[in-house]
Amino acid sequence: MNPSLEAYLAEQQSLALKVRCAARALENMLDAGFGDTEAAAEVACKLGSMAHDLQNALDITNIAKVAT
Repeated sequence: MNPSLEAYLAEQQSLALKVRCAARALENMLDAGFGDTEAAAEVACKLGSMAHDLQNALDITNIAKVAT
């Protein structure tokens, strides 16, 4: 595998882990009854942004650019 592609995919895997952790934090906040708090809204907003970034990063055209 191309070293730059390998590094790029590792970076995206790290972002995916952050999205997973943020989702777990939000789930825990909702389970604890903090669904209507500013903190929960902030985590939800951040989670949406991170998921969007990950989706863009894993777009095939972006991967193709790194792979060449």
